[in-house]
Amino acid sequence: MTDYARGDYPDEIQKIFQEIEQALAGVIGPAAGMILRDYIEQWQQNGPVVSTRIIELTTAWWKKLVIL
Repeated sequence: MTDYARGDYPDEIQKIFQEIEQALAGVIGPAAGMILRDYIEQWQQNGPVVSTRIIELTTAWWKKLVIL
């Protein structure tokens, strides 16, 4: 599992990231952590790291999965 603590995220957000990574790993395998980290970096550039924006993050990678 990816260590999201390096991003200095609130505990609530870290837990959400870990849950997303587990779900994503079930679909695409062990590369989920690297892929999610890339999406998190892009997501951070568009606004604050708050739980109310998680839908933006999950929508971004979900659209990518549907295309694959």
